[in-house]
Amino acid sequence: MNIKTVNVNILKQHLQMGINLFLGSGFSIYAKDGNGTPLPTGKPLCEELLVHFNQKKLEGMDLSRVCKILESSNRAALIKFLRRRFDVSTIDTRYELIKKVTIKRIFTTNIDNLINKLFEDDTKHYINDVTIQGPSISDKNAIDYIPLHGSITRDSKLVFNPFDLASDFSTDRDKWHFFTEALQRHPTLFIGYGMNDAGVLEALTPETVRGRELKDRWILLQDSDEFDQEELYFEALGFKVIKGDLENFFEFLQEIDIKDSPELAIGATDIVFKEEIPHPDEVPVRPIKEFYLGAAPLWADIFSGKICKTKHYDTIVDNIIAKRNVIILGIPVSGKTTLLMQVASSFQTNCKKLFYDSISEEKAKLVLRKLNGAPALIFIDNFSDDMNAIDIFSKARNIQLVAADRDYNFDIVSHRIDQRQFKIINATPLNEFDMQAIYNNIPDNVRMDQYKLPRVEDGVDPSIFEVVESNTIFPVVRERFSNMLKDLSSQKKLHDLLVMCCYVHSCRTPVSFDMAYSFLRDYVTGYQEVYSLLDSIGSLVIDFSGEYQLRDGEQDHFIPRSSIFSNTILAIISSNDLKSVITRFHTEVTPYRICRYDIFKRRAYDANLISRAFNNWIEGRDFYININSRDESPFVLQQGALYLSNKNKFKESFSWIDDALVLSKNKIFSIRNTHAVILFKANINIDDDSKTVRSTLNQSMEILSECYLSDKRKVYHALTFADFALKYNDKYGDEQSQEYMKKAYEWLQREHKAQPWHRGISRLYRLYSVRMTRT
Repeated sequence: MNIKTVNVNILKQHLQMGINLFLGSGFSIYAKDGNGTPLPTGKPLCEELLVHFNQKKLEGMDLSRVCKILESSNRAALIKFLRRRFDVSTIDTRYELIKKVTIKRIFTTNIDNLINKLFEDDTKHYINDVTIQGPSISDKNAIDYIPLHGSITRDSKLVFNPFDLASDFSTDRDKWHFFTEALQRHPTLFIGYGMNDAGVLEALTPETVRGRELKDRWILLQDSDEFDQEELYFEALGFKVIKGDLENFFEFLQEIDIKDSPELAIGATDIVFKEEIPHPDEVPVRPIKEFYLGAAPLWADIFSGKICKTKHYDTIVDNIIAKRNVIILGIPVSGKTTLLMQVASSFQTNCKKLFYDSISEEKAKLVLRKLNGAPALIFIDNFSDDMNAIDIFSKARNIQLVAADRDYNFDIVSHRIDQRQFKIINATPLNEFDMQAIYNNIPDNVRMDQYKLPRVEDGVDPSIFEVVESNTIFPVVRERFSNMLKDLSSQKKLHDLLVMCCYVHSCRTPVSFDMAYSFLRDYVTGYQEVYSLLDSIGSLVIDFSGEYQLRDGEQDHFIPRSSIFSNTILAIISSNDLKSVITRFHTEVTPYRICRYDIFKRRAYDANLISRAFNNWIEGRDFYININSRDESPFVLQQGALYLSNKNKFKESFSWIDDALVLSKNKIFSIRNTHAVILFKANINIDDDSKTVRSTLNQSMEILSECYLSDKRKVYHALTFADFALKYNDKYGDEQSQEYMKKAYEWLQREHKAQPWHRGISRLYRLYSVRMTRT
């Protein structure tokens, strides 16, 4: 028997043109766990739990109450049972029919991994978990996936309460807006729900969204010859009812003809990637002086031939010819991205050349599937954003990598890099020929009349930024942007929008229009005013060459003109203004809206930035309490501890870092390093020669020593140990302090030999070389 519904042709059109899926437990009934048992729906699951945990006394209670009781009495065993029971091992082949549908987003209250497994080997699409990575951008291959009740695929809370969704919306109002806006943009099909799920679905009634028009909402309900209360109820809620079971729906999908999008129907051998290097005639053009005045490089700048190729260009090309993977490192504004784009545009090869500003693990897997073994030369900027993607590419025989990132980001992930597979090149230092060539290429209308050698510290070679900054006639960057902020201070909405864009950009993610509107929702009259404000900002915030758009082109994405601009604005803005912007952002914008939230949160709560914003330590502490309540993590606690340490609130700081150690089970060396740092900072300046102070300082040094010996991130711990050894020696100057100095010098020698490009290691190594020769 096939499905029954009114206006079946409208349903077919929705399935072809694009539809959201909202999946309940009834959708997964044809999937089986490792024992070959079908996944249960609500009532059968409740019965299984009563038997498994010998809780006959709970008979008659619904699933949410049973789970609540078991969670409070035996949480670990409950989670273990659920993760085993909902781990899909066998998938009925009929689920493959879902791939015929043009899926916009998948929402689900299921905790199983059926959808993840279903698309695991798909060559057209991959699953993007919005709760981890934020919404996908400019990627028609991604399917945004929102597991509202958690998922066994990650370490998250698993819930079975139908009212938790409504409760979640009430505490995070922008999550509610995000959800309902998805229903306003596209039709939505609900599968696997019934009257028992009314608590979830009633949240989607027209009254709940205050009369805002929603697209068609379809729901698949079990057919019945008798008077159907379910049908009547859901029609009253505004749903279009499809009568039939899941098997009937699969039969319907089997019979109807849904054509593939032309972009996705290309064969594997001649498939086109939008990330291929563009043709010079296809890119927008701008005056080259914009690049030399601090704007991030565009393809038009690269194709202009007006940016010199430094000595590093030939080094990179030589290693590519030798079939080596290459990593380009450097300080901010050292020309890493420019070099990457120059090599990508000029290097001649018969294989595919693909360029990514950043890439996720899921996208990397999709790229490999689409290539289907064909060779490719892949260029990746900001590669440390997802090291799993780098691991995947580096293990693929048909892939050669050229990747770039800031040197301090590389320090964090260097233990994940097999340096036997990569040639690491430091792009920061320039020789005299490079510097002269850079000067010669600066446009006459912005160049100083005479070349000026940049002033840098002894033993440090100048970078591109220092050469350009020393040889342009415009005011220095900091002064220029400071004057601009003063001019904007009388226009608060414009001022705050710009600062917010810089804050988000510093966290290495773009600002979507949805994020901008949510941030300004209480201050603007509507969407059009937000667009007007963005237009008023002008070229300070740009639509990244039109590429930062949602995969279906529904909204724009914006970034500041360059990282120089973002970092400078955040450095010069007043503490009160910065606090106001950060507070409002995290109050008004749900993580569900933030693109690549997994990347964003690594930098969004940085203790040094929050220390600038919150002078009052109680306000800063409350900020971290609020963040941790939304995203409980040992790393949030770690940053909170560092913040309190920066404010000299060491008693509170110890409490926070202790909680971080407990939550991380004392297994994360960076958190143990932070514990040692706080111990040291709390005691090093105490004017007290007591054994207690010295014993505490020794404890700190021993923790750092253990971190260095046990952790793979040697540089991170060696730098901290060496810095503290100097301070310890200045305080005591005895045999013990000399032992620490010798150990630090030995480690610095080792790391300097392994990573001669590292500026921090080189600086301390030179300092120690001088100090140790005097003793």
